Amino acid sequence: MKIKVTNEDIKTGEPCNSQMCAISMSLKRHFKTDDTSTDCDFDSNKITLRIDDKKYKIKEYCQYAVGEFIDKYDNYVDDDNKLIDENYIVIDEDAKPKPFTFEIEEIKWIYFS
Repeated sequence: MKIKVTNEDIKTGEPCNSQMCAISMSLKRHFKTDDTSTDCDFDSNKITLRIDDKKYKIKEYCQYAVGEFIDKYDNYVDDDNKLIDENYIVIDEDAKPKPFTFEIEEIKWIYFS
């Protein structure tokens, strides 16, 4: 299923907050729930989404775009959505995360007996 991250999600989200980041805000809106989380394991380069009691993964062809968005959102935008670098200097507009669409699929568990 397709998920769209909007300008409003970017504006109202909180960088580095797995339950309130722009991606989680888009999931809240899409699924009409407050119980979402975007979890990143940077060692394995995996992003897992939790919506209510279900886990989702990002389709392989979207993983790079989602990872790039998270990097920009968490590292170059402060709580007031101002573009900054580590020295608190405003940086180039190209570094600003922009709205985009990505696809997810539910992770189905297989049980063996």
